[in-house]
Amino acid sequence: MDKKEITNLLGLAAANFPNIQGKDLRPTAVLWEKMLSDMPYDVAENALIRVLATAKFFPTVAEIREAAVINTQPQILTAGEAYEKVLKAIRNFGSYKEAEALASLDPLTCKATQAIGWRSLCLSEEPDIIRAQWRKAYEALAQREQTEAKVPEALKQLTGGLTGKLSIPEFKSNARPRMTPEEEQKFYL
Repeated sequence: MDKKEITNLLGLAAANFPNIQGKDLRPTAVLWEKMLSDMPYDVAENALIRVLATAKFFPTVAEIREAAVINTQPQILTAGEAYEKVLKAIRNFGSYKEAEALASLDPLTCKATQAIGWRSLCLSEEPDIIRAQWRKAYEALAQREQTEAKVPEALKQLTGGLTGKLSIPEFKSNARPRMTPEEEQKFYL
């Protein structure tokens, strides 16, 4: 988006809040341009309209980005709906056709299933426990995916570039290396 489109969005938002109309919105325009520039104008406009439909206060960047995600991302299944798909895949493919079963699932459900393990899900003698573990994994992955979708692309690139620079250095122990089985046998004899 360019400055003119940001100005249009600000005008739309200000029209909804008469007490804002006389104020200087240039700092807000600078912020919105920086934080919403990766978003196509029509997506941002539709997101702003969604926010304005229920807003009692002037919209924030976070509210606009969240509305944009809701408008553009496919609806994420609830954990219960997704687990039903896993159970159907277990019935259809069994424990030996893992690749086919995982291919039949949507990406998020597949990640949660892989986190627990296909065979663990299929062969568990404690289905309530494994379902609860799967649900927690699914909800954590869904939350991460939703949060990631709201982050501006420029920030994703910045943090992606920094992860290598900010990594924790490898721990080096002063302990002696482990003995080989031959050395152990000589030592104990």
